[in-house]
Amino acid sequence: MPDNRFTSDRNPSTEATQASLVNRPLPQNIDAEKSVLAACLLDNEAMDEIAARLKPKHFFRGQHQIIFESMLDLTSRRIPVDQISVAENLRGKDMLEAAGGKAYLLELADNLFATTNWRNHTEIVYRTAIMRDLVRASVKIGAMAYDAEDDMLKVIGEAESTLFEVTEQGVSSDFRKMDTLLDQVYRNIEERSKNKDKLIGVPSGFADVDKLFNGFREGDLVILAARPSVGKTAFALNMAVNAAKQGCKVAFLSLEMSNSQLVQRMLCAEAWVNMQHINAGQVNDNDWSSLVEASATLARLNLYIDDTPGLTLQQLRTKATRLMHDVEPNKGVIFVDYLQLMQPNIARRDGNRAVEVSEISRGLKILAKDLHMPVVAL
Repeated sequence: MPDNRFTSDRNPSTEATQASLVNRPLPQNIDAEKSVLAACLLDNEAMDEIAARLKPKHFFRGQHQIIFESMLDLTSRRIPVDQISVAENLRGKDMLEAAGGKAYLLELADNLFATTNWRNHTEIVYRTAIMRDLVRASVKIGAMAYDAEDDMLKVIGEAESTLFEVTEQGVSSDFRKMDTLLDQVYRNIEERSKNKDKLIGVPSGFADVDKLFNGFREGDLVILAARPSVGKTAFALNMAVNAAKQGCKVAFLSLEMSNSQLVQRMLCAEAWVNMQHINAGQVNDNDWSSLVEASATLARLNLYIDDTPGLTLQQLRTKATRLMHDVEPNKGVIFVDYLQLMQPNIARRDGNRAVEVSEISRGLKILAKDLHMPVVAL
């Protein structure tokens, strides 16, 4: 029978509510969890591999989460994991009783057979955790559908984001042998030698920038940094337009300026018309002629602008993936203006904004790699 005394978020009422909504207990395998923890206590090499695969949240039992979190803490400090060191670590944090006490750790370590099949048990723990997340996501999406307001697109976007958070966990990269990788790199070098004067990546339209980077290449995260009000956005908009003119698909996500402000900037730059004159309404016949011609040019470009404020990393990823999923490598680029206005998927309890920005930067790099295109963040 499944053991429901402990829950993955250490909140029995929450899990009970979720389980009752689907009228079935959440997926779990307590025996596999015990076996994995036993392997960690008995074999430090197993602990290293398990730590690379599992996180505390993957355990269903709350006490198992606490124990595994303690093991990870010891490992990070290069302290060998065993029942004594784990017990002392938990006692120091006043968490030993919440983890079941010293007797429970001894009970786990008494399972000598755990060292024989821990890899399979690790996958069972991981798989059931993903299944639980899918159940939670389905419950959340169902609740959103019932409680939806008039904005249907917002609900659909939130539902996609909720489901993506689960499916993203199941994506993993496989090792590839050196001979296969060398063959791929050799072909790339050969291709470059045949096109010496051709940019490899997405062109910026600025000779010095393209010479420096040889174009923005797939998987690159490029940070465009400068003090406020020195022209970062204008520079980025020029690069975006230039890339689009070369046949690239461009996504420009602005968390600061509106669509109309950005388009007006691009239009004035393309038409060589003073924007201050536009704002003051001082538009002469020559200006109108230039603006009409520039509008026709910009309208043909494969350039898309999103001005949603306060985007989270997950929302940006969902939007970018949906728009750019069909783009070939080095035929698309994403601009983000600007980095510090983005929000983390989950706000940190300690409010450390510097760490949040670092996590967002890391997420943008992963996005660039996953979509095989450059991301330029201001």
